Amino acid sequence: MTLLPTILDKTMVFLQRLDGFCETGEEFRMDEVCGALTFDIIGAVTMGLDLKAQVPGQHHEIVLAFQRLLGPYVNYRRRNIPFLNWRNERRRRQYGSELDRLVKGIIRESYGRIISNNAKSRDVLALSLEGTEELTPELLQVTSDNLRSFLFAGHDTTSILLQWAIYELSRSPRQLQSLCAELEELLGSDTDPAATREKLLRQPDILNQMPYTAAVIKETLRLYPPAGSVRMSPPGTGFRLRLPNGEYIAADGVSMMISPGQLQRDPSVYGETAHDFLPERWLNDASSIPAGAWRPFERGPRGCIGQELTNIEAKIILACVARRYSFVKVGLGELELDEKGSPITDERGYFKTKSTLFNSTQIIAKPVDRTVMKVRFRQY
Repeated sequence: MTLLPTILDKTMVFLQRLDGFCETGEEFRMDEVCGALTFDIIGAVTMGLDLKAQVPGQHHEIVLAFQRLLGPYVNYRRRNIPFLNWRNERRRRQYGSELDRLVKGIIRESYGRIISNNAKSRDVLALSLEGTEELTPELLQVTSDNLRSFLFAGHDTTSILLQWAIYELSRSPRQLQSLCAELEELLGSDTDPAATREKLLRQPDILNQMPYTAAVIKETLRLYPPAGSVRMSPPGTGFRLRLPNGEYIAADGVSMMISPGQLQRDPSVYGETAHDFLPERWLNDASSIPAGAWRPFERGPRGCIGQELTNIEAKIILACVARRYSFVKVGLGELELDEKGSPITDERGYFKTKSTLFNSTQIIAKPVDRTVMKVRFRQY
């Protein structure tokens, strides 16, 4: 909970941007807005920096370098053309080295503050350098590698979670009503960001009293896990896999893809609602769902170390936006309206859509259109 003030401060900037979109009525990409928010948060948490990712024209140089680095990966399409392949690889190395250099500079500055005046900071970098007698080249490189991993994994996955959660809530009226009812009971009827911020700062334990909000997050991650993982047992270990028919196959030395996107939509586990957005499944009788059937953060020693931060961020941000705004999808996945301009409800209680929004591979799985939205202040 020591991160709460930092997350709230960054979220207030996010809300100011949404307020601006409410006033102009313009379309915007949630991918850009949510990504800037989560990048600001991870920069503050890991390095104690104000990256200003949400302030156009004032981005920290690390933000700009990171954006340049992603380009050759996200826009890489012509893999079978040797010249373009070589050029893309060169750009990756160039931009990767640039980001590495910038991060190493931040590490040296942080270490210098520690040894000069015993500066006490709670960011990940400062804590990792406490007690370090010498910042060797090896330690510098390992620290840079880890920080750059935090920057990527710590912002993109949370941004994707927020985009899908907001979209699903925008087309699920019953679920949105349940979420808002829980938040009103905990936070009061005042939806002003300043009031929400003050309430959470005074009573941070509220974040542990949000079962429905937590269920919304868990259900979103079930339906839209950002990535899978690969495992391999070394040759000669005798590792075997048991098939559904009871037979075994040798799997040592074999790389195996664990796909949560398939595992978490298994009808034999989740029944007829396997493809439905249904946070209620995680309330009350959730013990009937095997632990291994939900693994967006993976499990055991390979579990994501940032999953607690992701959950805290998502709870805070949803608590601030769910009752204040109404989001309207534009383009792919937009709602089907009747002759009066009202959404049409299907037999399951969800709003019908003209088309289906889906993920595409953009390094990891992201909404294909970057979640184009409009937003307005919610009317009560």
